[in-house]
Amino acid sequence: VDYASSRPSVSIGTGRSMLYFTVTRRDRTGSTILDMLLAHAWLSSQNKKYGGACVPPSSSRRKSRKHARKETRQLLESFGLQYVLPYGIPCPQNDSSSFVVRNNTLYRQRNLSYITQRWRESFLESWEPHRRNSVFRLHQENKGQFSIVAHVRRG
Repeated sequence: VDYASSRPSVSIGTGRSMLYFTVTRRDRTGSTILDMLLAHAWLSSQNKKYGGACVPPSSSRRKSRKHARKETRQLLESFGLQYVLPYGIPCPQNDSSSFVVRNNTLYRQRNLSYITQRWRESFLESWEPHRRNSVFRLHQENKGQFSIVAHVRRG
């Protein structure tokens, strides 16, 4: 199977300075961050810039809150990821400077060939200045406290 050729080729905009957004998931924090990482990598493979996960306009304030989870925002901020993976911003209008990718099957697929070493290096490089500060801050704030975490995947 040639995974590289099975990657969907979708035209989602033409402007190089354009920002591309995804709609926030109503899922748990880990799934939300994974979704953002996949979108970031997929857009990067197409030479597009990821603007973050946005909250769509909603008639119900409660429904809107479900989209932007406080826990997700806190986790992103604790690792300094909010600068690389913006979260919970209002969805922009699709225009010449921004586009909202609403079809997450474009980047949530079994074939993850778009997650390349080049993308990893680029992502880590953009995260590095923020990561050092936040990890150091977390270490200083939590002296003497330890947490053990186990992740059990269902399904």
